[in-house]
Amino acid sequence: MKKARKPATSPLVEAVVQGMQEVKAKDIVHLDLRGVPGAVCDHFIICSGDSTTQVEAIARSVEKATLQQ
Repeated sequence: MKKARKPATSPLVEAVVQGMQEVKAKDIVHLDLRGVPGAVCDHFIICSGDSTTQVEAIARSVEKATLQQ
């Protein structure tokens, strides 16, 4: 029996990553947890920034990008 193929990343995941990339977030990692039994979320996306100011800019950019969805 073939496993059902999972759809490509969702528009929301793409918006989050795009928001991070717009302000040059570093080390962006997307974990797809849809296949993990008991996971509390489907996707986990993390990144880093060089300063508090950059991390705040990343948060604002992600919020702006996701509100447009």
